[in-house]
Amino acid sequence: MKADILTAVINIVESRSYNLKDVYIRTNRANSMGDALEKYVVDSFANTFFEKDEEVRSRQIGEIFSYIGNDSNPPDGMLRNGPAIEIKKIGSRNAKLQLNSSSPKVKLYSDDPRLTKGAINAEKWTVKDIIYVIGFVDKNNTLKELALIDSSLYCAENNLYEDVFNKIKDGVATIENIDFSPTRELGRVNKIDPLEFTSLRIRGMWLVDNPFDTFSYVYEPEKEAVFNLVVLVPSDKFKSSPNYKRLLELEKITEELEIVDIVVKDPDNPAKLINSKKIVFYVSKTTA
Repeated sequence: MKADILTAVINIVESRSYNLKDVYIRTNRANSMGDALEKYVVDSFANTFFEKDEEVRSRQIGEIFSYIGNDSNPPDGMLRNGPAIEIKKIGSRNAKLQLNSSSPKVKLYSDDPRLTKGAINAEKWTVKDIIYVIGFVDKNNTLKELALIDSSLYCAENNLYEDVFNKIKDGVATIENIDFSPTRELGRVNKIDPLEFTSLRIRGMWLVDNPFDTFSYVYEPEKEAVFNLVVLVPSDKFKSSPNYKRLLELEKITEELEIVDIVVKDPDNPAKLINSKKIVFYVSKTTA
């Protein structure tokens, strides 16, 4: 069955897996907690949390993902015939997301100059939705909270960010008496000193409020839980998912799982509201 945002929810709820340190650090499949979170997210979509045979695990991941990325280029992953995935780890619940030189995106296009050939050629595609996955990992390397957010509820249209970026680049280029070279970042000022061997690299750093802050008007974690999961998805995407009936059945037999109808502010026009589903799940101290 095609994997989507609900696939990860079902696998996390059924497995009740959330311990990064035991599952990933112990098995040496991760060199850092950022890597551990990325592997956890991959396993949540591929349902490979407890697969010890690395060959079997890799094969199963390959059936779900057409592309697994790197730290330098977006995206972090692409579901086969499905959305792209961006994964970010934060060390405190109110920390901002650092997207570096890649601006927020509501859609990922195959002609994005920041993409690698591996992503472009991974499958036949031109545009993908995006799932933003944000994990709050505390100082004890424990995954305390995880958010899966459909990009249409989180990001404005791509051209809004691109227009600001280009205006800044154009503004720098008009400064008198500098030798400016445009780059994929903002640009570079060349030949600054008399010997002409010094240049200044100009790079943007996009910062975004994390979903726990952005959507605090519709979501609060279960305070006594050791792990919280929140998922926000437009109602029409929820109902069109091949997995939604299975998730509804799972809700009936899982006390800690709840699916609620909400409205979310449209990122392009806050006066407009988007009918959405909020999916919350928690693991309590007594059942952990």
